[in-house]
Amino acid sequence: MFRLTRFRIIFIAVVVLAAFFFALYPGSVFGRSGWTPPLGLDLKGGTELTIAICKGPNDPPGAGCRQGLAPGEDLPSVQAATVTVLNQRVNQLGVSEAVVQPDGTDQILVQLPGVTDEQARATVGTTARLHFATPVAGAPPGCSSSGGCSQQQTLQLLAHPDAATSAFIGDQQNLYDPNCDSTDPAKFAQCQFNNQLYYPPGYHWKFDNNIDATDVTSATVGTDSTNGQIAVDINFNSHGAEEWAKITQAAYNVYTSNPSSPQAQIAIFLDNLVITAPTVQQGGQSNNTQITGSFTSDSAQTLANQISAGALPAQIGVVASNSVSATLGSQTVTASLIAGAVGLVIVILFMIGYYRFPGLLACAALLVYATVVYAVFKLFPVTLSLAGLAGFVLSVGMAVDANVLIFERTRDELRHGRSVPLAVETGFRRAFPAIRDSNISTIIACLVLGFLGFSVVQGFAITLGIGVLVSFFTAITVTRSLFAAALRWRIGRNPRAYTEIHEEYEQHPPKGRFDIVRSRNWFFLGSL
Repeated sequence: MFRLTRFRIIFIAVVVLAAFFFALYPGSVFGRSGWTPPLGLDLKGGTELTIAICKGPNDPPGAGCRQGLAPGEDLPSVQAATVTVLNQRVNQLGVSEAVVQPDGTDQILVQLPGVTDEQARATVGTTARLHFATPVAGAPPGCSSSGGCSQQQTLQLLAHPDAATSAFIGDQQNLYDPNCDSTDPAKFAQCQFNNQLYYPPGYHWKFDNNIDATDVTSATVGTDSTNGQIAVDINFNSHGAEEWAKITQAAYNVYTSNPSSPQAQIAIFLDNLVITAPTVQQGGQSNNTQITGSFTSDSAQTLANQISAGALPAQIGVVASNSVSATLGSQTVTASLIAGAVGLVIVILFMIGYYRFPGLLACAALLVYATVVYAVFKLFPVTLSLAGLAGFVLSVGMAVDANVLIFERTRDELRHGRSVPLAVETGFRRAFPAIRDSNISTIIACLVLGFLGFSVVQGFAITLGIGVLVSFFTAITVTRSLFAAALRWRIGRNPRAYTEIHEEYEQHPPKGRFDIVRSRNWFFLGSL
């Protein structure tokens, strides 16, 4: 016979009180704060990007691709490496509920709750490959050695790279923008601005292939020691530091004799744009540099995140974006909570109306179950999406299902003349194998969905799995303890509080009962 010992009372009381505390506590819980668990994109609002890996110029269309994969690279490995780098960028952005996952064979799906479309594109939607370049004497073909490229020559070089020599194109690493169009003033203004740094008079930039983003160990937001403005500090590894010392010393040697010479500069490219082309005023710098400019705190942090995340293995571009407003998310949360509350009330009314006194105990256990699950969601934390809420609601049904099995077995024992304590104990013992097996099968399904499914499916599997585990605990421990306590009361020992007693059941058997066993073959066929 199950006995309500002091240890069981203390254990259940601690679990219940802790669950209520963490569920209702609005302060910080393991680094998170607020009344609710973290919310997903569909509930909190944010941005969803579909990012394509470039396979060639303008392939796929609309992604702004200028070049494809490097020789020897294959798409699956590039996609996997790109997911890793984008995850690093997202982590540095501080979006803990973000999703970065492969989509097909050449795309990546990125979901960033609470992030605007502009911020998302700036952080993860650009290639942001870091290059260091030195000036090489010789203007691009057709450009003046003293005044640089004219407007028409600049546009020609950008839109039609074949107009330049192969050597120049090699130096530039195909850094042209096919979107530049002389008929579009806005595009031309941007192209003209960028190329004031692309092509200094009489020179053009050439990448230093001995140093790249893989040589950067960190990039952080700092302060310019000369004027106190916001800057970005870059630190190199030993290989990068050695090469950096060489190019800065060479530029400094020119600066000492001719400070205005372009050869006293070093250009820093981010993707195909020159971030800055500073004049080197101190030679032989070994392990660090500082990017200065008109930075804000946000723009400097974005740049530092992009640089420190490492180099992408291939060029990428955004092919689709979807912004979810916070207003829509809050409306969805409200509607979901109302639906969940209505469903819970209906379940409570049914359990009490059909199972009488045991149904009342089950509802008390159900409230404990909901509180424990909510506390678990806040402690882990579990990101709640609409699919996650669906998994939670389904787990409520699983929790009720365990009680239904127990109560039906208890009723059956009472109808066969057993005493209430013996019927309750036998009902729990005989219902346990069915409860155990059904929960294990559900957990197996949750594991499969969690490991093999995508983000939405994974969220559903996680919340359902947590709910099933907690429902198993509450059905076997909490509900059973409530029964043990209730059996000390007169109403808890009254068989009529559970069902018809043995004599009444024999004299007036319920009508309309369905013979399940006789029709079993039809059920087997339907299941198949």
